[in-house]
Amino acid sequence: MFEQLIVNSSNAQSLGNFIGSNQLLIDEFINSSIEDQRQQENLFQQFVLLNSRVQIMDSLDFTKSTNRAFIAILFDYAERVNAVAAAVQLYQIIQRHNLGIGSRLEATMLYLYNIPNNQVYVDRFEEICLKLQTAINEEDDNDSRAIATFLNYYSSVVYNTSPHTHFAQDIISKVNASVNTYPFLQKEDITESLSLDINQAEMVYLSIQTTIDRLLGKQRRLIAINDVGFIIESNTHYAQILSNCPRRFNSIRDIAISQLQEIQNSDEVFRSLGRGVAILEQEEQLFSYMKSYGLMHKAKLLSAFSNFPFNEIRDKNIEIYDWSCGQGLASIVLLEYLMDNNIVLKTNRVTLIEPSEIALKRASLHVKHFDSEVRIRTILKDMDSLEIADVSGIDGSVKLHLFSNILDVEAYSMQHLIDTIKQGVRGNNYMVCVSPYISDIKTARFDSFVNGFCTMSQFDMIFQDIASRGEWTNNWTKLIKTFKVVL
Repeated sequence: MFEQLIVNSSNAQSLGNFIGSNQLLIDEFINSSIEDQRQQENLFQQFVLLNSRVQIMDSLDFTKSTNRAFIAILFDYAERVNAVAAAVQLYQIIQRHNLGIGSRLEATMLYLYNIPNNQVYVDRFEEICLKLQTAINEEDDNDSRAIATFLNYYSSVVYNTSPHTHFAQDIISKVNASVNTYPFLQKEDITESLSLDINQAEMVYLSIQTTIDRLLGKQRRLIAINDVGFIIESNTHYAQILSNCPRRFNSIRDIAISQLQEIQNSDEVFRSLGRGVAILEQEEQLFSYMKSYGLMHKAKLLSAFSNFPFNEIRDKNIEIYDWSCGQGLASIVLLEYLMDNNIVLKTNRVTLIEPSEIALKRASLHVKHFDSEVRIRTILKDMDSLEIADVSGIDGSVKLHLFSNILDVEAYSMQHLIDTIKQGVRGNNYMVCVSPYISDIKTARFDSFVNGFCTMSQFDMIFQDIASRGEWTNNWTKLIKTFKVVL
């Protein structure tokens, strides 16, 4: 990637054009393994440290989120490979333009920059942990990147202070004394890394980098699931309760709230959701997710549906795709919206795609509850496991795709998803894409999906909207893009 960046950065305009046109390339790079990223480290240094190129990056149009995300991504990479000089240059650009990198990257600078002696690593422990806990509680959608930053911090201490192991031992002692103050320190990835032999600095560094790859999903794991055919929840206590429930989203959420009240460790269950991106395995997680995130999903989706041209597809045969559907929240919000607005669609089939078996079964049950006659296809797979044949559509039908809170998640290959859709779902496609607005990097990933289609000859943007915290209802955020494309 950096070879191409060097060639295409003769001035700020050419660099900005390259960034805007190559979001998928940048996304795939930042989500690659440390082994792959290391191969480009020298080129990265050449790109960032050349004074003329620093001035070019400094002259980018930072009103564009893609350019802001690009600088943040480079800074993330500098942290990962411990490129201190590059990190300092990038941080100065971030400060000059007030790009708002967030608490996690502020923590990164505390151990990368201005370290006059080894004791400073230890002295900054509290401030680093406080910023990382703030990032987890208020900024990031899960704790993975904050934990990765702490592991990078610890590996830097071990490696850079070797053979004086007492500095690393001081960090270990501080962790043991601070686990109640900073709960993320209790995570298994941290405790296991701190148990490594600090006398072997190189081994500690390499082991921690492997852990970070796994933690951030850079060692992508295909979930091996046999073709189980159609699945639906049946003959359960929940199914019985649902059968007497009104066909209303809020009524279904009320069931979840009621059932969750009977669970003693509800706070622990909520933490297991990973800020809403974990693959759910237990019924109590389904209840907790519905209670905690259900209304936010619904509000973003209603904002999108209220600006969708249903009149264009009213007389067409429709196939709905709910990608990474969870419990089918997007599908049932759509079905409720259609019912409330007297919109009748000829829905031939609803395709539900989800890697959690318990969630997928419940999604089928929910959709059937709203429309007992509709055909449902269930695909028990994660995004990277999907094949073209899995998602092939009904010939001649209009495909309505729902992407709710999934396009900003970094746990899968965006290029693979786009290619699978382009090759597997032919005809007229409408894409409804909603996510929270979290950061420029997340937004760039979200936009990279749209950019994967926008150069096609028959592409039309229908609606787009964005709201930061404090600009929309209930202090929620939203990122919405709806478009039409013929494949």
